[in-house]
Amino acid sequence: ARANALPYGLAGYAFTRSAATANRIAEQLAVGVIGINQMVVTIPETPFGGIGDSGWGREGGLEGLESYTVRKYVGHLHL
Repeated sequence: ARANALPYGLAGYAFTRSAATANRIAEQLAVGVIGINQMVVTIPETPFGGIGDSGWGREGGLEGLESYTVRKYVGHLHL
């Protein structure tokens, strides 16, 4: 609750030996990325970004590319 009280949520880190605790922290911590038992939370192939005042959207990975694209459906009869 204390960690989520801030308006920022870029990254979080937790160290535990319990899988149940790790899952609970990952579900409840309001951050864009989280590292459990490690300090490296992202690589170029994975999406990176925060929530709240730490940003909007994602960069990196396929999710990051989507913000640069516009999808369009073109339906047509036989030409």
